[in-house]
Amino acid sequence: MKKEMKIKDQDGATVVEFALVLPLLVVFIFGIIEFSLLSYNKAMITNASREAARNVIVYRYPELLPDEIKTQAKNVAEAYCFNHLISFDGNTIPDVPPNSPDFIIGDENPDNPPGDSGDSLTVTVKYNYQFLIFPNVMELIKGSYTNSILLQAKTVMKFE
Repeated sequence: MKKEMKIKDQDGATVVEFALVLPLLVVFIFGIIEFSLLSYNKAMITNASREAARNVIVYRYPELLPDEIKTQAKNVAEAYCFNHLISFDGNTIPDVPPNSPDFIIGDENPDNPPGDSGDSLTVTVKYNYQFLIFPNVMELIKGSYTNSILLQAKTVMKFE
């Protein structure tokens, strides 16, 4: 008779424990998702900078002018970012990737225009990643947290 009473008294304990653990579990799961997306987008902008640099440095005749190098590298990297970055912004323009990455293309020696065999080409892609969940969670607990982080990838290759 005494055993039945103990079991009867603990009917709501599981529900209370679950209610206490659930918010932490949800934050942990969404944290994994958030930082997985961040890591994926970092890998994609790294690949975009590599693709842009590789596309421009291969030998071609006639050689590209410095402005053509910048335009072509920017177009290749933007296309790669547009096709591979994950963004949940519904207001993106179809021909421009979300938060348009910034591209810096240059030579180690600014007096000599890039394009000669052996010259270095640096392609830097910057992308402002917008967090999805954490700014909202921090607002709930009255903390301060930035809602974005700047991701940057830099590739240096030599012209062929």
